[in-house]
Amino acid sequence: MKKLLLIVVFFTSLFPRFLFAQDDLMKMLDDVDKSDKKKDKSLNKVTAMFKDPQLINLQTPQTTGEGALNFNISHRFGNLGGASNGGFHTLYGWDAISDVRISFDYGITKKLQVGVARNKRDEAFDGSVKWRFLEQTLDNSIPLSICAYSIASLTPKLKSSIYTGADTAWIRNEELKSTTVLHDRISYTSQIILARKFAKWLSVVVAPTYMHRNYVLASVNTSNNVQDETDLYSVGAGVRIKITRSFSILADYFYVYSKYRMNNTANPYFAPLAVGFELETGGHVFHIDFTNAQGITPNYFIPYSPDSWTKGGYKLGFNISRAFPMGGKKTKKVKHDDSAQEPTEPAKPATQTTVNETPKPAEKSVKTSVAKDTYKVTCESLNMRSGAGSNYTLIMKINKNASVEVIEKVNSDWWKIKYNDEIGYVSSKFLSK
Repeated sequence: MKKLLLIVVFFTSLFPRFLFAQDDLMKMLDDVDKSDKKKDKSLNKVTAMFKDPQLINLQTPQTTGEGALNFNISHRFGNLGGASNGGFHTLYGWDAISDVRISFDYGITKKLQVGVARNKRDEAFDGSVKWRFLEQTLDNSIPLSICAYSIASLTPKLKSSIYTGADTAWIRNEELKSTTVLHDRISYTSQIILARKFAKWLSVVVAPTYMHRNYVLASVNTSNNVQDETDLYSVGAGVRIKITRSFSILADYFYVYSKYRMNNTANPYFAPLAVGFELETGGHVFHIDFTNAQGITPNYFIPYSPDSWTKGGYKLGFNISRAFPMGGKKTKKVKHDDSAQEPTEPAKPATQTTVNETPKPAEKSVKTSVAKDTYKVTCESLNMRSGAGSNYTLIMKINKNASVEVIEKVNSDWWKIKYNDEIGYVSSKFLSK
């Protein structure tokens, strides 16, 4: 337990060292006008830390958007190396599926999601909840994003499979106690997820983890005479390195504190390690990875990890997710006093929509296609909005001389742009070549 605490302290102590190294972060995200007391607080939040709720094995603080349903398929093949029962005769793991998981996660709010899933491993059904209660800010008043995550799994396997290796007389006694058998089918994992975006290209996540299994076999490590534990403590750490706008390199690792698993020759154990890459393609987030973990959920890969990377015990896996709007609460149109946030514009005809009127649909797009057409901001602070009009929700402010990419010229007054991976609409009068 002392070693675990030392590891947690080590990882979490890394974060304050970077609190004053913010140059890259500030170049990536626009500055917030601290003098504007009426500014939208969301403008001070760090965005695009992670693209998916799960790195590879490790959870991230990312949650499904409010009113959206995220559909996810994860697939993990068998071992590639011949020394770990892989090789040519299993087509390097393609014929030996280790685990498959199909999950649905729904965003109750933008910070709270719930999920259900079915796994091939142990035929398990699971339910999960994730709550992001702190978000990293640009001014470092909040230096970390912090999230709580919990998952419970239930296996419907035959009783004989659950109690394989247990004393047969004890099993016969348990046949009269159906409620106890149900209890023994359940396991739980809870995590506190701490993450920070250090630069445009680097995000790091650390997760102290507690796992409980209601039932384990009384197996003994003969090297130290310690029985397997029902309670397991571990620390997961992961990194996302952004290479391009749509391509990133991923890695994560779990250190599991367990005396039973130390130098266990009868039931070898190796810490779960995973590497891979992420590709974002038109609304889908696609992962390809390699890991020695057999299961996809922490309820399996934390207690059971018998394969070694050095012996070819790593497996090819992939993950693909897509979020669908489910008719949830729409984004609220916030009325802003544009005289304080937009540069002064010439007077417009009386028929122009005002901030006190119901927003009218934007003019029909002229569909002017512009391929990587770069413009510069000419005013001191230009507002990017969610729609083509000054009465739409403010997304962010863009500083003078910042370069933006024009995606579409909606009409003579408003253009659709992309800036720092955010897409929105700005007044064309304040853009220049």
